[in-house]
Amino acid sequence: MLTLQKPPFVSGFALQFGLGIGLQGEGNSFSFAHGGSNQGFLATFVMYPAAGKGAVVMTNADRGSTIFTEVLQSVAAEYQWPSGTQSEREVVNLSTGQLDGLVGAYTALTTPVPHNAVLSCEVVREGERLFV
Repeated sequence: MLTLQKPPFVSGFALQFGLGIGLQGEGNSFSFAHGGSNQGFLATFVMYPAAGKGAVVMTNADRGSTIFTEVLQSVAAEYQWPSGTQSEREVVNLSTGQLDGLVGAYTALTTPVPHNAVLSCEVVREGERLFV
């Protein structure tokens, strides 16, 4: 099940597939993952076999996947997983003009859940801060 079956269908896409499960990384950073759902519930798991570490996240919401990354990154940091932790970024100060250039209404299609739903948000500036 952990043997790569075919190259990823998107060039440069990190996640690849074995028999029914996602594969990522190599060596000590190799992990496998899989998710599941039924109406009203979503779950996922990830395992780092070389490190003997992993986690399962179960939610009682159809859109529970929105918190999977946050939870798994927190677990990865707490238990020193070989990868999957948050990356720190340098703060970038923007000028008033640059901030004003980001203000506006944005619309996007979301996939796969709910399929082709429209997501809309508005970015506003208050002082030197942006809010969504």
